[in-house]
Amino acid sequence: MIAKWGLLLVPLLWAGAASAESWRGGERGASEGLDRVVEQMRSEGRVLAAEEQQQHGRTIYRIRLLTPEGRVRHYQVDAASGERLPRDRE
Repeated sequence: MIAKWGLLLVPLLWAGAASAESWRGGERGASEGLDRVVEQMRSEGRVLAAEEQQQHGRTIYRIRLLTPEGRVRHYQVDAASGERLPRDRE
């Protein structure tokens, strides 16, 4: 019975690791992940700046965006998951 569960969990764990690796850009470097985030954010406005930072042991992408309404917005995106984090300021 345990062997069956092990066989079911291994592909799931591997798929999750592969997904996180592809989001970060894998062995090619994190800049590919930042490029992907910038490309996605372009649908919301003009990207003014984008940078990678380390915060509390994790990589965060910080994006500054000019909206079509002329407002500057600041975003943070978790590099590992692609999750948009709460804005630190507007």
